Amino acid sequence: MHSSNRYVALFGILILTLILSASKPATAASPVGDVVGKITVGYQGWFAVPGDGTPINIWWHWSPNGQQPNNSNNSIHAWPDMREFVNQYQTGYANLGNGQPAKLFSSDDQQVVDTQFLWMQQNGIDTAALQRFNPTGGEGPERNQVTQKVISAAQSHNVKFYIMYDVSGWTSFETQMENDWSTVINNNTSINVTASPMYAKQNGKPVVCIWGFGFNDGNHPTDSAACLRVINWFKSQGCYVIGGVPSHWRTGDSDSVANFLSVYHAFNMISPWMVGRIGTAADSDNFRTNVNNPDIADCVANGVDYQPCVLPGDTGQRAHGDFMWHQFGNMIQAGSQGIYISMFDEFNEGNQIAKTAEDSSMSPVGGPFFTLDQDGVHCSSDYYLRLTNDGGKMLKGQIPFTWTRPTQPVLTNTPPPTPTGLTAAAGNTQITLTWSQSSGAASYNVYRSTSAGGEGTTALVTGISGATYTNTGLTNGTTYFYKVAAVNSFGTSAQSSEASATPTNGVAGIDLIVTSVSLNPASPSNGNHVVFSAVVKNQGSVATPSGTIIGCQFAVDGVTTPINWSDTDTTSLAAGASVTLTANNGTSGVNYWTATTGSHTVQAWVDDVNRIAESNENNNKLVASFTVASGVIIPPVPTGLTATAGNTQVSLSWGASSGATSYNVYRGTTSGGEGTTAIATATTTSFTNTGLTNGTTYFYKVAAVNSAGTSAQSGEASATPVAGLTPVVQIDAGSTSGVSPFVADVDFNSGNMFSSTATVNTSGASNPAPAAVYQTVRWNSSFTYTIPNLTANAGYTVRLHFAELTWTAAGQRKFNVAINGTSVLSAFDIFATAGGQNRATTKQFTTTANASGQIVIAFTQGGADNPEVAGIEILH
Repeated sequence: MHSSNRYVALFGILILTLILSASKPATAASPVGDVVGKITVGYQGWFAVPGDGTPINIWWHWSPNGQQPNNSNNSIHAWPDMREFVNQYQTGYANLGNGQPAKLFSSDDQQVVDTQFLWMQQNGIDTAALQRFNPTGGEGPERNQVTQKVISAAQSHNVKFYIMYDVSGWTSFETQMENDWSTVINNNTSINVTASPMYAKQNGKPVVCIWGFGFNDGNHPTDSAACLRVINWFKSQGCYVIGGVPSHWRTGDSDSVANFLSVYHAFNMISPWMVGRIGTAADSDNFRTNVNNPDIADCVANGVDYQPCVLPGDTGQRAHGDFMWHQFGNMIQAGSQGIYISMFDEFNEGNQIAKTAEDSSMSPVGGPFFTLDQDGVHCSSDYYLRLTNDGGKMLKGQIPFTWTRPTQPVLTNTPPPTPTGLTAAAGNTQITLTWSQSSGAASYNVYRSTSAGGEGTTALVTGISGATYTNTGLTNGTTYFYKVAAVNSFGTSAQSSEASATPTNGVAGIDLIVTSVSLNPASPSNGNHVVFSAVVKNQGSVATPSGTIIGCQFAVDGVTTPINWSDTDTTSLAAGASVTLTANNGTSGVNYWTATTGSHTVQAWVDDVNRIAESNENNNKLVASFTVASGVIIPPVPTGLTATAGNTQVSLSWGASSGATSYNVYRGTTSGGEGTTAIATATTTSFTNTGLTNGTTYFYKVAAVNSAGTSAQSGEASATPVAGLTPVVQIDAGSTSGVSPFVADVDFNSGNMFSSTATVNTSGASNPAPAAVYQTVRWNSSFTYTIPNLTANAGYTVRLHFAELTWTAAGQRKFNVAINGTSVLSAFDIFATAGGQNRATTKQFTTTANASGQIVIAFTQGGADNPEVAGIEILH
């Protein structure tokens, strides 16, 4: 009896332990930082409109063809809550249900970005992942401008951020991404994003995310060697690297390519994509059991942090927040080390948490949009921001775990807070009022008096949907006093503080000035295309008339004829407000000035053609000085470093860096021990380090140099010099007879033979085979040589012989080679390497025979046509 009770007690303890451990977070590979233990949101910031000052100058991402969006030319699923954005742009949709015009915002507007980052701060969002697409494409300049605005907003509102490279459709990502990071993102002569105190760090390292490796949709990179090189390059730059990966990354099926696990495990943190994978709470439960739980176990075993997605849901999925909250519960109970909200402002996929139209009154009549009340439950526009705030608190243990949403779709039984920031701007027989939005307000009341404090409790006007009102029909010379109150279904707030103004005749109250001038790029070099912008302020007491252009011309070095101008902004500029005007045209038909070396001035002149009558016409100009560098910038980091061992020597080669005049070579005898003192300087992209000790492994990095300075060091390569090598296997690939000492083709698994009678030039090849060896090749879409009868686990040198017998230009054949599972050549182009057709080239690598005494050499397609090889040597 005693013994039986003891076992019952032990069993109960075991069950309790299992229950508790099921909700205990998995052990993170990293301590809490700016992404581990934090809530991160994906921030697109990609919306542009004509006339907003962006170089792209179209309805970018609002419509599929860049033209004005309407019901039949639409790219978004939901309509944003526009009430807090100052600059708004007319669309082709019908008016909103409340009668207001259907207008949209630009992400390249500092006030918009500031407002959105304020929402993040107010709702406990720790970090924003700023999306960055191919910077060499048409969207590149626009992304740079938005990035600068994000830096400002993040610093103003104490929100961390990091760069997330999206490689969708980006074919030359390997070199272009590294160059962008080195010359733009992490370079003090450009945007220098990482210098911001708000740039996210994890484990003391700047965070960078690469989204899109391994997706099997044909629009993302799947070359494992290239992807792995990029990840390791960022690590060599001291970065903490996150991978935005397919949801089935671990199993290598469904949305992921197979045999990619070594790439995924190379990331410091894995963030699997979930949009389109789940749509209900039951889907989330299924994913947690079958995908997330085993994912986390794999990550813990491999020292990788785990940051799953939580999404609010597209149309028909949201269930007034229950869908999103259930995901928070599952991911927190599963033990996630951080959570990525996808997305903050993705109105295109309908997965945005940013403030969204609550009901039909806030959305265009007859438009193709869902509103937050789609399932019959009214939700405030900030509801999913508030849900995110609660999810973050639960992740951090600031509130107890619960499967029930702590917040309600609408904050119940509470009138909205009192409006703040009331201002009154006088005009001719009218006064324009503006104020800050009150959270949860459905409308506003305005109260008026002709004596201070005399507004009373009877509203002059009710039901105002926005945060502005113009009171017309007033008597010039009379001072009017105003207060406003916010209203919702639960009552009316207290009245705001008072503002007053005195309407006057005419437009004498308008006074436009230029407060600052900026350049893009901010620090130009000789030959750069420089686009000028000016911040224009209306320091008068009257708004500029809507529909009248606020123009600004830019003239360089005191010339009287403008170089460029801005002439598209027709919005009304309120008294005290500012707007940024960016050049959109010029005397040469372009919106830029071509920079020349030296010191210069630029004059910005607002309203240069007197479209607007002002109280002061003599203060419209501002002159700024700037310097254009000689055009030499620090070259990008060299890529593609390889090291090939010889007898008491190691030969290095690498890719050329644009603008480099020489290269520094650094060496160490431990990985990462190269230091900062170069052992040699090379003027070409190769170097042979002689006089080494055979059997010692040497590690190398290189850096590019010109008169502007020295780049960061490249990724590392290593090799172990060995005594004179003796051939043990020599194969004449594609030959049925062989050319002594090379034997006839053997040890292959598949493929075709091809031969040519053309003479092959071997003068440029290192350690070439007899010329006739290069006249025959083995080729196929993929094939493998398995070389047997070697000494297990012994070191060997593999020398591969190539000649392009078919193609007549570079880029027509590219393929990959791996030796015993390790990539040694990626997108290898024989023609480009050898310098032409019918020219021999060799590639040499060190390897170790496997436990079966074999060396396995695999050839696969790598971007163009099929792989081929002319000869194989194994040396020892």
